[in-house]
Amino acid sequence: MKELKDLTLKSVLERSVELYPHRPALSWVEGNPLTYREVADKICEISLFLHNQGIIRGDRVAILAENSPNWGIAYLAITTMGSIVVPFCPTFMKMKSSIFCVIPAAKRSLFRKSTTASWMCPKATG
Repeated sequence: MKELKDLTLKSVLERSVELYPHRPALSWVEGNPLTYREVADKICEISLFLHNQGIIRGDRVAILAENSPNWGIAYLAITTMGSIVVPFCPTFMKMKSSIFCVIPAAKRSLFRKSTTASWMCPKATG
């Protein structure tokens, strides 16, 4: 079995894709699973998009979305490029806005529009 070169999420993901490209990695409840190869391809797409938007190692990127495979893919895309995830839970949106004063500003935000699979990526303000 191939040894991990280091103990990072990126190394574990790369090893999993190499060893198990066609095995299920993530799935929606009662949905068709995504394979490790499909997950890796989506991670690359999002990472490339963020890079093209000027995101670099150490930048903060916010995710506002419900718990889903897409949330995990966005998380992995951000962290594997060396950026920092600033997670927002949609239920926070129902709370008083003062809670957001303790959350660091993000250079970019990813959020999911309703229940569709499309991701919105507006420029972060501030």
